[in-house]
Amino acid sequence: PDSLGADFWFELQVISAANLRSADKSGKSDPLVIIKVCKEPYNSPWTGEKVWKSTTVSKTLFPRFPSKSDKKALAVLKGLPMGANERFEVAVELWDSDGTLFKSEEFLGAVVLKRDDFLRQPLTPTHWKLGPHPDPSITGDLASSISGHVELIWRAKATINVSLLNCKGLRPAQRSVGLVG
Repeated sequence: PDSLGADFWFELQVISAANLRSADKSGKSDPLVIIKVCKEPYNSPWTGEKVWKSTTVSKTLFPRFPSKSDKKALAVLKGLPMGANERFEVAVELWDSDGTLFKSEEFLGAVVLKRDDFLRQPLTPTHWKLGPHPDPSITGDLASSISGHVELIWRAKATINVSLLNCKGLRPAQRSVGLVG
C-alpha cells in the first residue's frame, strides 16, 4: 500500500460496584461514576480530563449500571498515547451524587488503570478494589473508610486505513445487481 494508518481506542464499560461506603444518613449512597483520562500521569498534581459520566443509581451500596446495549453505558477512550515510551492513566471514580460533587465527603473510591492494564485486555468482567483518588487532596481523611470494588470490562478497537494510489494490473470490480458500490 502507498499509505497505511490505524486508529486505536478502547470502549470501557462499568458494570457494577459492590460494598460501597455509605455516604448518606440513610445508610446508603447514590453512586455515579466519572471516568477521567490523564495523559501525563507523573505530573503532580494528578489532573485528568473528564471523558464520561454514568447515570446515578439511587439509594444503594450495590449499584448496577446500564448494559452495553445502551450506547451511553460505554466510555469511548480515544486519542490515548500508545507509543512504546508513552503512558496514560484512566481513573474510574465513584461519587455519591446527592451532594456537591468533588467534595471529599462525597467521594466513594477510585480505581486507576494504567496503559499496561489496557494492553492486558480482560475478556471477561474483572473486579477492581476501590482505593484512594490519585489526587490525595480529594480523598482527604476518607482513605481508611473506602471499601468495595467496581466491575469493569473493556475492549480494544481499531480502524485500519489503507490507501492505494497506484493500482497497476488490478481489474475493476464487477458489480452485481442489488449491491451498492
